[in-house]
Amino acid sequence: MPVNAKELSVLAYANGFTLWHLKAKEDDVTEKGYFDKVADQLREGDEIKVHTNIKYHKVRDYIVTKIDGRSVTIKEKGKEHQFAAGEKPETQKNDEAA
Repeated sequence: MPVNAKELSVLAYANGFTLWHLKAKEDDVTEKGYFDKVADQLREGDEIKVHTNIKYHKVRDYIVTKIDGRSVTIKEKGKEHQFAAGEKPETQKNDEAA
């Protein structure tokens, strides 16, 4: 399921940088083409705080590393995910187990 643009909001903006907040299911953000609908709103270097579990306040931080047309690449805690090219990237299931 693609990003719900109503759940993506600006927390801060300055000098061409935007800090975004998104409420989403954790696995959703790693789906192919997830950010296609909002690629025109994002810029390389923007940060997205993804609130994945409201009850337990689980937040993941992502950085937009590349935008190529409607293809958005983001980086999260040392991992890069490509959203668009027809393949689903690996999902980090439990980074707290280490």
